[in-house]
Amino acid sequence: MEEKSPTITRKRLDYDGKLILAPMVRIGTLPMRLLALDYGADIVYTEELIDRKLLRSIRRENDVLGTTDFIDKTDGTVVFRTCPREREHVVLQIGTSDPARAAAVARMVEKDVAGIDVNMGCPKKFSMLGGMGAALLSEPQKATEILRKLVETVGTPITCKIRVLPDLEGTLRLCSTLAASGIAAIAVHGRTTDERPQHPNRNHVIKRIAEHLSIPVIANGGSKDIQRHSDILRFKEETNCSSIMLARAAEWNCSVFRKEGPLPMEDVIKSYLKHAVDCDNSPSNTKYCVQNILRELQDSPLGRKFLDAQTLEQICDIWDMGDYCRFKSKEFRDKGLLGRFQVTPLTLHAETRDGRTSQKRKIYEEDVFVMRCAFLRGSYMTDSELPKTRLLKWTKENRKKMPTYDTRREDKLFCSVVTVDVFNKGKWKKRKDDYDEYNDEDSIDSNEADGVPDAAKNDVEKQDESAIEDEFGAKDYRSQMILKLDCASRPLWVAPNGHIFLESFSPVYKHAHDFLIAISEPVCRPEHIHEYKLTAYSLYAAVSVGLQTQDIIEYLKRLSKTSIPDGIIEFIKLCTLSYGKVKLVLKHNKYFIESPFPEVLQKLLKDPVIQECRLRKIVEDTEADDIVTNVQAKIKAPQFGAKAAVGVTACCTVRKRALILCNSGVSVEQWKQQFKMWSTADDSMICRFTSEAKDKPMGCGILITTYSMITHTQKRSWEAEQTMRWLQEQEWGIMVLDEVHTIPAKMFRRVLTIVQSHCKLGLTATLLREDDKIADLNFLIGPKLYEANWLELQKRGFIARVQCAEVWCPMTPEFYREYLGCKMSKKLLLYVMNPNKFRCCQYLIRYHERRGDKTIVFSDNVFALKHYAIKMNKPYIYGPTSQNERIQILQNFKFNMKVNTIFVSKVADTSFDLPEANVLIQISSHGGSRRQEAQRLGRILRAKKGAIAEEYNAFFYTLVSQDTMEMNYSRKRQRFLVNQGYAYKVITKLAGMDEIIRKAGTMTSMSGADDAVYYEYKKAASSSTANKHPLFKKFRT
Repeated sequence: MEEKSPTITRKRLDYDGKLILAPMVRIGTLPMRLLALDYGADIVYTEELIDRKLLRSIRRENDVLGTTDFIDKTDGTVVFRTCPREREHVVLQIGTSDPARAAAVARMVEKDVAGIDVNMGCPKKFSMLGGMGAALLSEPQKATEILRKLVETVGTPITCKIRVLPDLEGTLRLCSTLAASGIAAIAVHGRTTDERPQHPNRNHVIKRIAEHLSIPVIANGGSKDIQRHSDILRFKEETNCSSIMLARAAEWNCSVFRKEGPLPMEDVIKSYLKHAVDCDNSPSNTKYCVQNILRELQDSPLGRKFLDAQTLEQICDIWDMGDYCRFKSKEFRDKGLLGRFQVTPLTLHAETRDGRTSQKRKIYEEDVFVMRCAFLRGSYMTDSELPKTRLLKWTKENRKKMPTYDTRREDKLFCSVVTVDVFNKGKWKKRKDDYDEYNDEDSIDSNEADGVPDAAKNDVEKQDESAIEDEFGAKDYRSQMILKLDCASRPLWVAPNGHIFLESFSPVYKHAHDFLIAISEPVCRPEHIHEYKLTAYSLYAAVSVGLQTQDIIEYLKRLSKTSIPDGIIEFIKLCTLSYGKVKLVLKHNKYFIESPFPEVLQKLLKDPVIQECRLRKIVEDTEADDIVTNVQAKIKAPQFGAKAAVGVTACCTVRKRALILCNSGVSVEQWKQQFKMWSTADDSMICRFTSEAKDKPMGCGILITTYSMITHTQKRSWEAEQTMRWLQEQEWGIMVLDEVHTIPAKMFRRVLTIVQSHCKLGLTATLLREDDKIADLNFLIGPKLYEANWLELQKRGFIARVQCAEVWCPMTPEFYREYLGCKMSKKLLLYVMNPNKFRCCQYLIRYHERRGDKTIVFSDNVFALKHYAIKMNKPYIYGPTSQNERIQILQNFKFNMKVNTIFVSKVADTSFDLPEANVLIQISSHGGSRRQEAQRLGRILRAKKGAIAEEYNAFFYTLVSQDTMEMNYSRKRQRFLVNQGYAYKVITKLAGMDEIIRKAGTMTSMSGADDAVYYEYKKAASSSTANKHPLFKKFRT
């Protein structure tokens, strides 16, 4: 007789018209789920829990907390905690790749949850490498098997959460396949596996899925545009889905579920902390969740105080809940709560029950002792308690080499073999029970020499691994650097990591400075001590200007207060002896390899790539005197016209056809003027090739153009095409690349393959990029030959003496309240349009105009630029401003005494020659760009006529909205100038600004961009009272 399968009683969870808290790693713990239910969520998902971890847990009722806990048998920590209040609302999400394991987990938890969800959308590597998460999207058969097995095993409603596929048809087919397995609903995130939150959510695809399926569809991924309940309803309408699932919007402010509107951040944090205390949540998880609520406010005084907190009690103290936390903690202890460890942890391996047991085996032909042990992250309250942190601290204190980790992965566990040190057999204690209590002095192998760094990696920092480092990062080299008897008369130190420190007050400073500039890279140059660093490329540059290996070493020994470490000497030899043996020479538009070393040429001839490029027909060189050796280099100088003078001088010295590459049309005009000023070249010898000026190139000796004109890939006009063909056919004697830091960009680097030149010279005042491509210049152009010291030039009167100041502008209460609750794009606008920042800007402009100063106001935000300028009746320049209008405004600024202030966007960051300007005010900048900060300072660095060297004659102001992310950006921007020796003065209040009468504006006067509005307004303001500057009308008619 055939046996019937048992009938499964089906639970029901309604997925129509629901608001759902999405599954989020480390966020979806019990306190956050309860908070979401408080604020109106109907269903709450847990964070993803891995099937293997749940299967090695046991279920236990926690009578003290009134919760049900699933506890890991291996370490005693809580894997999953739930409570009766959420039992009819909570859906447990599992990460799985196996139907059998998934079914086993479902049977464990079905009595404690309202539903079970399978994660099929997580794009994280740790999930996909295990065949879980989004990896299941590419295996629909396995995904269907898992879902069908779950539906057949338990009566709890089964759902899955997926991401859309790149094509709509494939997505619809996948959804139909999954729905056929019998699941109750499907949640769809509107981005693909490769897309991230900054990409738009594909609401139209979710809508098509909802129309295509008969089961409820839950829309997810719209958090970017959701800030209140009305936004949720709009998202539901756009996707036509049954329910809405919120992730980041709820993570940032869980009260977004409230129909009445979101609550202030402080109220949300207090409510969350109460649940965290009641649930005995771990301090690390609590801190993580609060961090995500604070977001950019972590940089505020309140945020910094919070980040210093380590325990749950300390966190609660910040929001005046410390007494409640201490009361509940005492209550839990009195009732016998076991804390984080609910059971006695089991050992992972039977052979490790005795903590001192060890075994002996061969590794790298050495006898070493191996002891197995397990460390689980949940067992440690703070990062400072982690075994890895303690081991690192111990190795530094005992002068050991840094530990090395050989890690392999076993499912969700990471297994490492940690090598701390290698000892000789005789240096171990013979008794096993105290084998780890060895003598520190005996354990140090004094015969081991410092390794010579690999020059190709440009890294000499590996040499100082044996130096002791304290908690602040300072290293003790006294054991490696022997102080000389006459050290007081010598100006510098050379550290084992390649860093050199120079006393700027030494009598021989000038000689030492010139030498270090030739062989090393400047790192930081404050007033008294300068820091330099030896790199492979800096030593290549030294050889290229004629310095010999032995000369470099001997002169360093002569100048150094201490002995030179052997590793540094080897590094110098390794870099300098191999450089300059081969040269590339351009002849007949072809590159030839030349070398005075026959053995090097023979070695190169064996290279298969070079063999293919060999010239079979030898052409006699009848113009040897006209050939210029292929020389490439970069020169870094402050932005006060020195770059142009260097470029013109180089072109005149080479006396060959010159190509000048700039980054804008304005720069092209200025280079032309510089050539006419500093050389005998006239208009007939200079050719311009820009979008607006295309001079005939035939017969010219100097061609000035832009990077974009050379790298343009679209169709050109017939005239431009002919000029480009002529340009490519030429053998340029010298190519001067202005603002050379832009060359590593993908498009601009194409210039070097389009145009051939004997010599390349790169010029820039800011050899900086915020990406990692700045090092590419070393092989694209060549090593840096020279970098000027800004403060030294300032002292000698060659550039202006600048006072740098950061002005803190408090946010108005109305603006700050809106700032805390809005999306990122509107935050940027709010802190730029801060009314107090406008008042500070207006005050500074009026103050300096009364002094007779010339002021430039910079704003990256075009809306703010136009608004500030129009309100103050000042002319402004930005992208769409025509070339003629730009020149007209600049000429009036230079020579018209009535035009003392202009507003400019980032188009003026480079190539704007305004020597008359001596005041610069920044109201908006490009994030934390150090390069932009230095370039803008360069606009006012020209030496001022009749100025006294000891007094400030130029002023650089950065206006920053207080307690916003702008303060963090400002600190990052200042790093380069601080390293050059400049100091920023922080101004919290401008004396006299309160005396300025504040005029009432209109509601519309501060609106117009992303619906941002200034809330302090009076409707009766009359536009007829606005003062219109006659000069402004001239520029904007």
